[in-house]
This record gives sequence, C-alpha cells and structure tokens, in this order.
Amino acid sequence: MLFDIYDFLIDFFSSPGFSRAVFIFKLISISLSMVLITGIIILLRKTNILGSKIKEAKTIWKVPKLPVGKIQKNWQEIKNKLESRNESDCKLAVIEADKLLDDILKKMGYRGTSLGDRLSQLKLSDLSNIDKVWSAHKVRNLIVHDSNYKLSLDETEKVIKIYEETLNNLLAL
Repeated sequence: MLFDIYDFLIDFFSSPGFSRAVFIFKLISISLSMVLITGIIILLRKTNILGSKIKEAKTIWKVPKLPVGKIQKNWQEIKNKLESRNESDCKLAVIEADKLLDDILKKMGYRGTSLGDRLSQLKLSDLSNIDKVWSAHKVRNLIVHDSNYKLSLDETEKVIKIYEETLNNLLAL
C-alpha cells in the first residue's frame, strides 16, 4: 500500500498535467505580482510619501557639505551680540541670523533671489517650524525697512530661538 501511494505521487508529479498546472500557476503569480507592484508604486506617488522621504534624505545628505564649524562660529557671534542687551546689537543679531539661514538654504539647493523665495519652497514636512520662521523673517524685514521699529530684548530672544531651532532642524548646528 505504501508503494502504491509512492507510485501514485511519482506519476502525478511527473505527469504533463502537473507540469502544465505549475506553469499556469507561475504565470498567474508573476502577473499578480506585477499588478500589486504597480499598485504600490501608484499609491506611493499619489500619497507623495516616497517624494517627501527622498527630499528629506537629500536634505540630510546636503547638510554635511555645509561648513558646520564656520556656521557654529557665526552662530556664537550672533548669540554674543545678545549679551550686550543693546538694541542695535540685538537688531544686528536678528539680521545676521536671518542671513545665516539664507546662506544655508542656498547651499542646500533652494533657489530664489531672497530668503522669502527660498522659504516659500519649504513645506511643513521639510521644516516643522516653518510658520515661526516666517514670523522671525518678518521681524527682520521690519528692522531693515522701518528705521523707527523698536525691538525689545524679549522679542529678540524669541526670534533668535526660532532661528536656532531652525538651524538645529536643518542639522546645521
């Protein structure tokens, strides 16, 4: 009886019908795999998950090319200006922090003629505090364009903190 089962299995697996069934199963499996892979690619494109991850990776890869030592030195000079508590030094610190961010975004490949142009290219997924950066940049614009603008030490510290958080998010500090 055991030999009968063995002979039956040998005959079944070596029969042309079984080979044909395996071939058809392979074709169906390959076709189904291609349909599923295509569906995954379409979903990744529509949700932009892949695009945001690639952009995030590009951002991370570009930051190490920045002169981090020079950035940290410049940042320390900006922070030193706050210690004087002098309004003109505080204004200068905000202007220099804004310029530093602009230089970093340029080196990261963001295009435009001004920091505003470069910031408009950033999304919340690129920079989590983008709204705060816009408000800090507006303070810088007030300083530069309105000679009567009064900048308090408290406001300066808040703005500088926003720039510092941004530079940390960009892995520049």
